[in-house]
Amino acid sequence: MSIAPERCRLVFQKLERDLDRLSAQPEAKKVHRFRTGVRRLQTLLEELCPARDHNQKRLLKLLTRMRKKAGKVRDLDVQLAALRSLKFPQEPRRKTQLMHQLCPRNPQETEAGPQGLSS
Repeated sequence: MSIAPERCRLVFQKLERDLDRLSAQPEAKKVHRFRTGVRRLQTLLEELCPARDHNQKRLLKLLTRMRKKAGKVRDLDVQLAALRSLKFPQEPRRKTQLMHQLCPRNPQETEAGPQGLSS
């Protein structure tokens, strides 16, 4: 299967743009776009190089780890959004306690925090 060079360039440009937007203002939608962009890049690289050397394997493994860590961040954002939409008229403090448990004050307390994407 032939892959157009313009399509390859577009995948890289879009991923770079998504990463810039994510670093400027992390939001659930931007994390999702970054994850899908990384997945597209992985698929493209797998198609371009079916027989991979050590460095290419390392790159694909790194992309997989980044995508999975971003997935943890996205999952947490989705869970927090669902929690915010719930109404607990009898015990509103429980909702607050659960939100504090899910989202620690220090992002380094959890692997899936913003700092977790850089490793």
